[in-house]
Amino acid sequence: MKDINKINEVEEWDNYWKQLYKQHVLIGKFFSWYRRRIISKEIAYFFDKYFKKNGTYVDCGSGSSETSIKIKKYKRTIIALDISPLALLHAKKIKIIDKFIQADIKKLPFKNNSIDGIWNVGVMEHFKHKEINQILNEFYRVLKEDSMCILFWPGFFGPTNLIFRPLEFFIKKIKKDSKNIAPKEPSIIKSKSLLKKQILDETKFKKVKIFLSPRSLFVHYVVICKK
Repeated sequence: MKDINKINEVEEWDNYWKQLYKQHVLIGKFFSWYRRRIISKEIAYFFDKYFKKNGTYVDCGSGSSETSIKIKKYKRTIIALDISPLALLHAKKIKIIDKFIQADIKKLPFKNNSIDGIWNVGVMEHFKHKEINQILNEFYRVLKEDSMCILFWPGFFGPTNLIFRPLEFFIKKIKKDSKNIAPKEPSIIKSKSLLKKQILDETKFKKVKIFLSPRSLFVHYVVICKK
């Protein structure tokens, strides 16, 4: 019997991507532009700073993978992993990606100590406290010794949150629709010290660094967890 929660999660994210490309076209185009022109530069910078030029690297919660377009290939194997088949369909347009895997980041289809690095962008804030611990411990399991996961995690007072949420409210009022455009964000960063304490106290990671990044116009905190 299939996991009902997983089915609902797949449907929720498939619906999100459908809305962006069909119902909220202008918003979808803006986010696509922002991912390709701004965030992609941030990802490429930190990718080269913290990851080796060879090995296997997984974008856990890849979405459309547009933020990966500026990553330098070298001898790296790049994997896009997402729970949404529709997101991966869009990701297949990104030439740098080698493999596409539909899977839940809470239960990764990789062996222990087999991955050289993990990253994601705007993913962790959509999960609750216990789920975050589960996800991070799963990242820890599959990462090789001395490898890292780099999480680009939006902050509550970031510009896109301050602009997008009022815009979303306005659109819902006009269309008389109670549905959110984007899934909820119960864990958007409000305090980096509390998040760091959570990771250190409740997951297997014991080396954690968190800082605000100006490279995406202060949208993301960069959360680096080393195994």
